[in-house]
Amino acid sequence: MVRVPKKVADALDYYKQNTPNQDSLKISLMAIPFLVPSNTLNDHSLVLREFALKQPGEYLQAITNGYVPLINTREELANMINDWLNKPYKDGEQKDIKQFANKIFDFIKQQT
Repeated sequence: MVRVPKKVADALDYYKQNTPNQDSLKISLMAIPFLVPSNTLNDHSLVLREFALKQPGEYLQAITNGYVPLINTREELANMINDWLNKPYKDGEQKDIKQFANKIFDFIKQQT
């Protein structure tokens, strides 16, 4: 698996969801870097084309071996904290704090 920017992962996911045949998907994704930018290309194609031209090795690895999105850990963690602070307690303050601590721990564990 290779880590790719989130917008690249989203674009790859878009093609995965809209191209049911795996062989057709891989051929389509391999052709994207050679497409000429025009009004007919969608945003997903443009994102993938730009990434493929800048980082061809990672692009090919993502197609063949799979990918995971690069996440801005600080931003994601800040969003989790903000969401938690803006919600009322469900199971009591102490229990909710422990559950939230577990959620943060699991998130950080996934990032390493």
